[in-house]
Amino acid sequence: SLTADIRYTGDQRGANLSRPYTDATGVFVGCGFAGFSLANCNIGGHKNFSAFTYTLAADYKIGSKTLVYVTTRRGYRSGGFSSTQSSGSAGLTPFQPEQLTDYEVGAKRDWRLGGDAALRTNLAIYRQNYSNIQRLAVNPNDVTDQVIINVPRANVTGGEFEATLVPVKGLTLTYSYARVV
Repeated sequence: SLTADIRYTGDQRGANLSRPYTDATGVFVGCGFAGFSLANCNIGGHKNFSAFTYTLAADYKIGSKTLVYVTTRRGYRSGGFSSTQSSGSAGLTPFQPEQLTDYEVGAKRDWRLGGDAALRTNLAIYRQNYSNIQRLAVNPNDVTDQVIINVPRANVTGGEFEATLVPVKGLTLTYSYARVV
């Protein structure tokens, strides 16, 4: 069987950051942004992000107990704004959308072991290609100074194996193994 899915996502992101400060009596007296007055103590930003995402898959049943498949998917996480409010800086920093394209091949099989005993195995091998990965960066000199940044790219390759054994009715044993390289 074949599966195809496509989606368009559009996001509008906005952010406002205000940093007025007070005197000892609690009266607002100034703005914490350099060059801004108390009347205009606001930093704002607005951005639009969009992406097409998809899933394409093909699977084939080999007899009634074995399924093999191949699939590719593209995912999307919207961009946005990260605010910094440390004592040394203040502002809105935009970050870009994150995208992931992944490829996977696998097989699933049911085994009859005699009597009521049964075994199900699943094997998958995959590769994930990330772009503009969103990560939190922390200034080591001021841990309150944190911002989301984009890391250009990363690739992850791995595999997974799962087995479920039912040796007798009422007892289920499971095993799973995953490896990422």
